[in-house]
Amino acid sequence: MECPVCMDEFDVAARRPKSLPCGHTVCSHCLEGLQQRLCPKCRKGFSDPAKLPDNFSILDWANKQQSRPSQPSDSSGSTPSFDRALQQLEDAATAASKAVRTLEDAKDAVEGLLQEWRARLRQVQKATGELRAAVDEGGDLEAGQPEGLQQLQDAASLLEGMECALRHQGGTEWRGDLGAGRSLLDALVLHLHRHGLIHKTPAQNQPEEEARPPPRPQDLIQEIELFKISQAHPGKGEVEKAAILARVRQNGVRRMDNVWCHADLAWVRDILGSATPTLEELYMIAPRADAMPRLRRMDLWSIDGALDNEPPLVPALPGGGLRRLRVYKLPRATLISLLQAHSASLEVLWMSIGTPGDGQWPRVCDDLDALLRECGLRVYRIVLWRVDVDHSESACRAQVSAVRRVLPGAKVQCEKCDEVELEKF
Repeated sequence: MECPVCMDEFDVAARRPKSLPCGHTVCSHCLEGLQQRLCPKCRKGFSDPAKLPDNFSILDWANKQQSRPSQPSDSSGSTPSFDRALQQLEDAATAASKAVRTLEDAKDAVEGLLQEWRARLRQVQKATGELRAAVDEGGDLEAGQPEGLQQLQDAASLLEGMECALRHQGGTEWRGDLGAGRSLLDALVLHLHRHGLIHKTPAQNQPEEEARPPPRPQDLIQEIELFKISQAHPGKGEVEKAAILARVRQNGVRRMDNVWCHADLAWVRDILGSATPTLEELYMIAPRADAMPRLRRMDLWSIDGALDNEPPLVPALPGGGLRRLRVYKLPRATLISLLQAHSASLEVLWMSIGTPGDGQWPRVCDDLDALLRECGLRVYRIVLWRVDVDHSESACRAQVSAVRRVLPGAKVQCEKCDEVELEKF
């Protein structure tokens, strides 16, 4: 059993399983490293990590893992040969278990695929008979055409003359004559094609934008959760990353949730670029450096200070723009350019900002009213989000009053004083 954040196994010491009030379980090591006391999964608040209870079912498992019977030692008291042999056997057992699970999953997938293709074959054979009857009787020749004929033809052409080469993550290439194994490869290709995990690439003399038709509305993915896979560093989770990227390229996506940018920036750039034509809502954490014309909601967290030295500026937009925006610890210059770029469309703004005082941005802010005046906002609601910032009630009242004078048509709230619940963006 592993922690959903660091993906290391729970233990009874440094990574004890801690139960959060929301019901999620995270290891003590990850909780101690959080800059804010919010659940990494659902972002609900919790108290002192040291006072959180253990998840006893997982802790029992960790205890059993730790209390394995001690290995016998040789006459000299050392056991290196035994340990090596045991480790090899355990590694082999783990690999065999993974292979068995993989083949069992593949068996279920192939059986389901076989039933589907048998049904399609019966459908086409029935349509063929109805068409022949229509010719003989002078009926409607178009009435009996089933849907999905082009997909069937694409799948057939995919299997003809196909060559295969494998490339390992480390760069090693595998080649060989498929021989009797061809049927297994064909089944895999049909499965990938059925679920949109592979697609045609345009010819070299044909622009990709012209070769790939826009996603159909009925195929659009409504939401993709990327909390775990986007935290996998290059070389890890490559199969899942490729599958998700292929789905987004094929079908488009409306909302992307929990996109962490710090681990594999190249993959994040690829998937954001592929989602650009259809993306409307985005929750992104730890951005690194806008061209998303349909984007309407964004939850943007800068948690690692990567933007502080050279804050990126967002250019002005010719039309459209965000309607709902929440920002956490953005550099001041980046925030101003972002608000100015979306000033004509922005309706709701949540911003992590502190009250006036001694300290650095955004822990404290002495001129929030002047900043917002500079941005030219037309919002109807602003929530001053008091997370990881300084807050005093008297300074807060003065700050809220100043913002209301700048934006008289907006509802201005303090998340802490007005007890505003965290909203999903």
